[in-house]
Amino acid sequence: MSKPAEDWTELSTLVTQLAVGQISDPDLVRLEAMLLDNPRAQRHYCELRALNVELFWKFGKPLATKAAVSSNESTRSPSRRRTRAIVRGATALAVGLAAVVLVALFWSGNNNQPMAPMAPAEPAAFADMSEVVGNVEIFAEGKDAKSAGTGTKLLNGQTVRTGGDESSTPVVYADGTRLDLASATIARLWQTLPTATASKRVFLTTGLMRAEMPESTDSETMIISTPHAEVRLHGAKLASSVDRTSTYVELEEGKAELIRHVDGQSICLTQGSFVVCTDGIEPMTAEPLAAPAEPRSIGKIHGAALRYFPDGAFLAVARGERLEICHPETGASLSTLTGHEKSVRHLVIANSAEWLVSGGFDPYLIVWNLTSRLEERRLPVGPLGTRCLALSGDGRILACVPSHVRQRGAMTLWDLKSGKEIHRIEYPKAEIESLAFSPDGRMLAAVTGDYRIVLWDPFTGQIERTLDMGKLRAQSLAFTRDGRYLIGTCDDHQIRFWDTSRWELAKIHPCGVSGCGSLAVAASGNAIAWGLHDSTVEVWTIDADLQMNQVAVLRKFRKRGPEALAFSPDATRLATTRDWELLKIWDLPKELK
Repeated sequence: MSKPAEDWTELSTLVTQLAVGQISDPDLVRLEAMLLDNPRAQRHYCELRALNVELFWKFGKPLATKAAVSSNESTRSPSRRRTRAIVRGATALAVGLAAVVLVALFWSGNNNQPMAPMAPAEPAAFADMSEVVGNVEIFAEGKDAKSAGTGTKLLNGQTVRTGGDESSTPVVYADGTRLDLASATIARLWQTLPTATASKRVFLTTGLMRAEMPESTDSETMIISTPHAEVRLHGAKLASSVDRTSTYVELEEGKAELIRHVDGQSICLTQGSFVVCTDGIEPMTAEPLAAPAEPRSIGKIHGAALRYFPDGAFLAVARGERLEICHPETGASLSTLTGHEKSVRHLVIANSAEWLVSGGFDPYLIVWNLTSRLEERRLPVGPLGTRCLALSGDGRILACVPSHVRQRGAMTLWDLKSGKEIHRIEYPKAEIESLAFSPDGRMLAAVTGDYRIVLWDPFTGQIERTLDMGKLRAQSLAFTRDGRYLIGTCDDHQIRFWDTSRWELAKIHPCGVSGCGSLAVAASGNAIAWGLHDSTVEVWTIDADLQMNQVAVLRKFRKRGPEALAFSPDATRLATTRDWELLKIWDLPKELK
């Protein structure tokens, strides 16, 4: 049963009083009682306080029972007594310091020498931002946010928040420890006494962060807290991502321990492994990461879209307003197709290798004859060009969604051979954002802006089924080669598989620390690849029972992973590119063939 809203209001008030040191003894008892045996309240506390260095209870293992909370002073928990002892000691220290100040004033007055005014002590900075990109802000509890720039110093307890798109910043400590915060990330940073065993603490509320501790800090522990778990690392290099449902951690070097808040279960991570932690109590297991691969070749061009020819003889790359026909193994440009006036963003090729269709910011699509390498015809799409494009497996039906604001809920279907319009489909509820045909061409799946996946019959233009995503938004869609499953990358950093025979959700699989966007399925074999937002591409095999095995990790990219992925027809190679990211061709393991 969900907790009433007024309880969260009371909890927020008590946490605020605790933060400023004005909480009374009865309120402290009430706060502790609210947090005992209530993981949701504990998580809400974490979100409110971000990180409390003097935390006097341990989540999952309370030091007092509910009965003890309401008992008298003699049965209070040891942590309560320690807290009171600390308060009494601090009070005595304050009185002593005040006495020293009074004596100094008296001595100064007797010597008729005015005491020099004391400047307020500036808080010591413990780290700085060495290279700020995009929109990055810092703020402290109870204070307004302010923009940060390269060289900004961080003070204890400040929170760093990066904007969307490609905003990012590294945070570098004096000892060389480095945190890289990706876009849409919020992290609060603490530095305790250097002599403490765990002097660095980070609360990662949401987003993606990479942490690297130099070898000289092997004896020191860094603690990374998230709403779901606490990660303790020693001289390690890891990446962690957090969303509203889970925490994902992958360890590249060193050693780390993850402790789940809800039940206290811990798991040790070794080099080259990853784990996913949720609010549930299912057993956690560490899985191995695939070894990074090296590209077979790096071309001299880059583009926004690419496709292999069905026979594997050539590779088409959209480069600005031109189409480059490249060598399938080296990526060298062999010929150029011209006709577009503006940038090309979408490419599809018929399995018959007879037609290639390109679209982008031009108000038309171009259908190319691949035999003659000449323009066959143009199809009108709207003044702002093409938003998404898909072609049925048999090459008969072409589907296009225009980019015009007033037409985003519209989709046009053409007979590709004749160029005649078959259907003009209206979806008034929301815009259409992504398209995918089933292998037999009898189903057209689309991501819509109202958190749904809508399935159309392309021959009748009628909606056959709708998959409700709740509050999740799918990003890319693809069908498996045999058509048994529809695959969707989602904004909660997970990939979902729907069984097309019953249209039921069959599997949910985590897709990396930063979430995934682009998606590709091999035309032969059992390979699937997705591009992550943290400059990584993962390649997996998948069998008929949805058992998955990671076989390759591709990392030689710049700030973000590629937007365009394409398997060669025999699944022996994968081509990757994006704007300002050179075309790369990768050899894939033999088990994919």
